Amino acid sequence: MENIQFLIDRKSELLLKKIKDNYGSLYEFFNTFFHFWITEELQAEGITSEFDEFSEYYSKYNNLLKEYFEGSFQFENSISCLKKINKKLVGREAFRNKNIVHRHFLHEISDYKSISHNVDTIFKQNNLNLTILEEYAYLHYNLKQIYPFYTGLSVRVFTNLYLLEHQYLPFIPYSSIKSDYYSLLTSSFERFQEGFFELIVLFLDKIDS
Repeated sequence: MENIQFLIDRKSELLLKKIKDNYGSLYEFFNTFFHFWITEELQAEGITSEFDEFSEYYSKYNNLLKEYFEGSFQFENSISCLKKINKKLVGREAFRNKNIVHRHFLHEISDYKSISHNVDTIFKQNNLNLTILEEYAYLHYNLKQIYPFYTGLSVRVFTNLYLLEHQYLPFIPYSSIKSDYYSLLTSSFERFQEGFFELIVLFLDKIDS
């Protein structure tokens, strides 16, 4: 596990240097990267069938990321930040409040009264011995197991901002690895983490190419 984390660290370091050399800054790179990032995220959630729906989410997603990169959206590794992201993307009540049918049929939708407590428990776990990548995998997996959100976008935006805060590129489950990503989410955490790191390597290679 340490070897693949070292590989991710090395690839990330080289890729960030290449981006800065070619674009001058990460912000300029992300100005051109926004469209790919947002499009792939929305497709992962099936938000592509109606143009108006796609445009609405695209606009919200784009504005949220711009706020982050311009410094007006302050990232915090906490439930309040996750709720803030979810509200900005959804534009209404932060969490599901009824057991409506959802498209994955893989999650039990949490009772909305218990969601804050369940999410808060995840953040309060003592993970002092974890690396940044292990903490990222832990948050990503466990927050996705609680299914309070209208889509999975909020959790991925939140955890990707966590990566950015620690000088890593965000991870996007693009089309050719999407099925592997969702399959891993139904596995044990140990299997998820191992496979997830492998997908991150594939993603970094795609960006590099």
